[in-house]
Amino acid sequence: MKKTIEDPIVLKVMAKYYERSQLGINKYGTTLAREDLELTDWLTHAQDEAMDLSLYIERIKQELESMKKELKDIKEEIVSSKTQSVVVKYDIK
Repeated sequence: MKKTIEDPIVLKVMAKYYERSQLGINKYGTTLAREDLELTDWLTHAQDEAMDLSLYIERIKQELESMKKELKDIKEEIVSSKTQSVVVKYDIK
């Protein structure tokens, strides 16, 4: 029975896996089915990738915090601007 994948997100991720696989084959001349590595080598590769991931996550968290602060500053500036407009409005009368 042939199944069709309807979810566009799943299809996009599958395409990325394919592209990543091709990149690795072109770079290393082999697939993940290679047999020249010990189990500990695979674990080291996985650990290295996990450490990179944790660094990427930390970088993204810092960027989000920076954006959050910028948005807070903008909000405070808008509120302050509105408050000043109200004060000026009442001072004119």
